Amino acid sequence: MFSSDKVGGSRAWHRTVELLSSGNEHNRRDGVTTTRAAEPNLSSTYRTGTKLQVRILERPTNSTIIVLWSEPGRCFYGHQSWRATKARISGCCAFSRSVIQEGDEVYKPVYTGVEPQNSQAMILASAVYGTVGRHAE
Repeated sequence: MFSSDKVGGSRAWHRTVELLSSGNEHNRRDGVTTTRAAEPNLSSTYRTGTKLQVRILERPTNSTIIVLWSEPGRCFYGHQSWRATKARISGCCAFSRSVIQEGDEVYKPVYTGVEPQNSQAMILASAVYGTVGRHAE
């Protein structure tokens, strides 16, 4: 340990921790103004990572699709069934990144027993037509 770490380093560390913990305040003691964006409600919408890969493999019926879903660090489904339904909440299409409004026709993952990691994800039905075998853009 260096001698400067014993005295100045300790104060600097405490000041750093103080600044980090006060990040939500608008006017801090040091005169710096900060703001924090509102956190999204994670319980009502599915947030995808930047490395998400979605591929529609098949469309066995008008109301079902088979999807390859790869989200590194979170989940991978090589042959996942999705079923047509109406969106119960607004969100973002995992395939086209288009906005989904409540009531839009969408596909959602099908599950029996264990809920998949991407159970809240949606794909717009209009984004599916003519896309079998293509990756999300």
